[in-house]
This record gives sequence, C-alpha cells and structure tokens, in this order.
Amino acid sequence: MLKVLVKESRNIKKIFKRPSLYQKFAKNVAKEIRKGFVQYTPVDTGDAKRSWTPVQRTAKGYSFGNTKMYTKFLVSGSNLGSLPWPSPGPRTVVVSGRVYSSQAPGGINKQVNIELVVQKAMDKFITGMRR
Repeated sequence: MLKVLVKESRNIKKIFKRPSLYQKFAKNVAKEIRKGFVQYTPVDTGDAKRSWTPVQRTAKGYSFGNTKMYTKFLVSGSNLGSLPWPSPGPRTVVVSGRVYSSQAPGGINKQVNIELVVQKAMDKFITGMRR
C-alpha cells in the first residue's frame, strides 16, 4: 500500500494561536493534496483512482494512501528494463530515465502543485477567519 504523509511544520504551527486551528488547517492541506492525487491518477479501469484512502491523523501529521499495489509505479514510475513497464509503450512515456503512465508523466506527485495547494488552503483559511 502506498502512503503519503503530510508532516506537521513547527514554523507554520507558530503562526496559529490555538493548536486546534493549526490542526484544522493542516488537515485541510492534506485533503487538498489528496484531491490532487485523485484528480491526476491515471485511469485504465479506474481501480487506482477509486482506491485512495481518506485523510487520517497520525503522530507526525496527516496521511492518506492507496490500496492498489501498482500505484507506487503511477507515482514514481519504473526503471527502464524493469516491470511493470520495461520499455515505453503506447500508454507510457520516458521521463528522466524512468517509464511513467502517459497520463501522469513524471508521476502523480509531479502533477500536483503542492505550493499552490498550500497557498490556496492558507487563503481559504484566512478568508474563513475573517467571517
């Protein structure tokens, strides 16, 4: 199973006056990152896209995952000459010496703009605070 951990940041934590506000913000960031991973998951049968787990609180932050074993290849690709994609085919591409799905060149994680997700979450959080 693939796991994605969104670690808590002490620097960002200092901005928030109450731990509950920070946790709400951090969970929202993790949910938005998960949403991006789901959005950019390549689709053949749809199994991988449907197999993302919900965001859960952990000791180090928030995490989510995917229960399909092959999802790690959708994230990090495969080495040339190695399974599951030993060479590029009609639905795969080579990026930096690795073979990826052509629907997510460079991997799912490269398609999700983490900085933009955090910025949008911060803007949304600040807007919510003003209400």
